[in-house]
Amino acid sequence: MLFERFQNCASNVLFICCETSFSIVTRPLTSRWLLFLLGTLMWQLQHALDGLILVVVEWRNRQKQTKNVNVVVAAWSTK
Repeated sequence: MLFERFQNCASNVLFICCETSFSIVTRPLTSRWLLFLLGTLMWQLQHALDGLILVVVEWRNRQKQTKNVNVVVAAWSTK
């Protein structure tokens, strides 16, 4: 539960930071192609980092949930 909240918070902070920095960086630019290029790169970076947050949180969850399980299989014959 705590890791899910951390993941949500970290993802939202990432999106806010990326959108804010994009708005600040692109404000003085006038070239449409440069705006398109920076917008595309920022969008890709934002989603890649969000995926990295997901991988880290899920890896931690899997480490905590790993348990040793003993399986006993009974076999019988019908001869």
